[in-house]
Amino acid sequence: MKALNTISGWPFYVSARDEKTQPRTVAGLRRAVLALPTKPRLIVVDHVGKIQPRGRYAQTRDVYREISDDLVGLVRDLDVPILVLAHIGRAVAKGTLCRVPQIEGLAECSALEGDADSVVLMHSEAVYPTKKYEEGFGPDPSIVEFRVGKFRGTKRSKLVKLRFIGQHQVFE
Repeated sequence: MKALNTISGWPFYVSARDEKTQPRTVAGLRRAVLALPTKPRLIVVDHVGKIQPRGRYAQTRDVYREISDDLVGLVRDLDVPILVLAHIGRAVAKGTLCRVPQIEGLAECSALEGDADSVVLMHSEAVYPTKKYEEGFGPDPSIVEFRVGKFRGTKRSKLVKLRFIGQHQVFE
């Protein structure tokens, strides 16, 4: 609770998706951050797939290598941590069961995983079921699993289940 109170006191700036000024590259993100009235305590990139590389690449992994290198440079230059959100494709056909996300799902963007200090994987069984449920006996739609896929200095696969309060966009 103390951390939440601390974070809630931080200034909050949003670059909306529909704005023409939304940064589309890491260099654009750098310019946007430097233009802020105060230095941010945290930068959140939602979603890394929306960031465009400087160059053209035949392989997706090379695109993410460049983006990851640029984000690491941004962290070093600005001395501000960056939280990067990414969607892990689970390669399932419509109507079939899903797999719980694993760190191996970041194969296309292994540079991000390699450069990250932490990787947290989220899964909602109610939204992406991994097994069949009898009618009326499905999983609680408010529960979201957080699995630590990587955290420097500790073991992988720590699991925490939190309740999501949608109307307030809060986990408890």
